[in-house]
Amino acid sequence: MIGISLRHAQAAGLHLRNEDPSTPTSRKRTMAQTWWALHSIECVLTSITGRPRIIARKDCTVPNPATLMEYSSTDVHTDQHHFAAPPAATSSTASGPTKSTGPTARTDLFVHAWVELDHIQHKILSHLYSARTAVYSWTYMQNEISSLTSELEAWALQWLPHGPFDTTSGAESRLERETTLLYIYYQSAKICITRPCLCRLDRRIKGQSQSSARFNQVTAEACVKAALNIASLLPDPPSPTFFYAKGPWWCAVHISEFEDELPLA
Repeated sequence: MIGISLRHAQAAGLHLRNEDPSTPTSRKRTMAQTWWALHSIECVLTSITGRPRIIARKDCTVPNPATLMEYSSTDVHTDQHHFAAPPAATSSTASGPTKSTGPTARTDLFVHAWVELDHIQHKILSHLYSARTAVYSWTYMQNEISSLTSELEAWALQWLPHGPFDTTSGAESRLERETTLLYIYYQSAKICITRPCLCRLDRRIKGQSQSSARFNQVTAEACVKAALNIASLLPDPPSPTFFYAKGPWWCAVHISEFEDELPLA
């Protein structure tokens, strides 16, 4: 169904930047949001099933919906604020008025952060899990893992708040739903990046250097830690209310598998 939907969306040109001056901004935003919603669903499905994606990022020119907002771009792209604490409204200045970051603006910030993470997930799937990776050396793959990890952490530094995820203190109960979703997606992306190092490389790749083996060990531990971080955020016993109120209900079964599998790890 998502494949058919994406093909229809491409046929309608939703993946392309709309340059028609007669099209209202609200209409352009709706079309961009529709495209990125489909893009995001495909990210989830390909991550779960391991099937190749049908979207080539280089063929998409549609902007992030947040860039079509009517408030200044600095409210969206600044690296001085996190999603959990969006920029406060300011009064008019000599350079012109700035827009308030109310509920609508906050929703657009969430969409912007989510789409940016989708882009990273797209690169993860393309660089680490596509068929062509079989021809690359393990050293090359380690460099890819390091590069993607750095990009993911840069995203987290910009969009996730510092220190609210200490689940031992019950901090998760105070999280906004949007922040919870971003946090779970962030940890899921980290699992995708680090998972190749869980594949008993000591048996598959002989004669590794000490530094290579150490990289594998540290990265594998990061993968397990990311899974534990997701599991610790989930209620025990599982609660449907949590998923519908705060969590990613569209992939609840997939996420909940962490709780079932981790005790056996």
